[in-house]
Amino acid sequence: MVSRTALCRLFAQLRRRRWRWRKWWWNASTLSISEGTSLVIEIAASDTDGHSLTYSIASQSPGNDASFMTVSAAGVLSFNLAPDYESPADYNTDNIYNITVSISDGFDTVSQNLGVVVLNVSD
Repeated sequence: MVSRTALCRLFAQLRRRRWRWRKWWWNASTLSISEGTSLVIEIAASDTDGHSLTYSIASQSPGNDASFMTVSAAGVLSFNLAPDYESPADYNTDNIYNITVSISDGFDTVSQNLGVVVLNVSD
């Protein structure tokens, strides 16, 4: 049975040492969720200097499905409307929504391309 909810914790850390930024980011470039699920992932990030973090999705460009998703101030990435496998709305209608997620502490930014694959669920 496929779950109707999806939650995956991903971790990012920004750290500054000797005026040099070290970046850590998740190494998953693709996540899968069941159709009808709005929540994609919860991004857990920290800054060792204690700066507040800002989460964002890159602006819409050809091949980028940014307009279909939002990321909250708490780092929760979700679809604006839950996707339907039988009616793909992504850029090339292959049920893979491609976006770029960024986290910034005001001094540096880390970004990651992410493909969210929508899986078919028996209706």
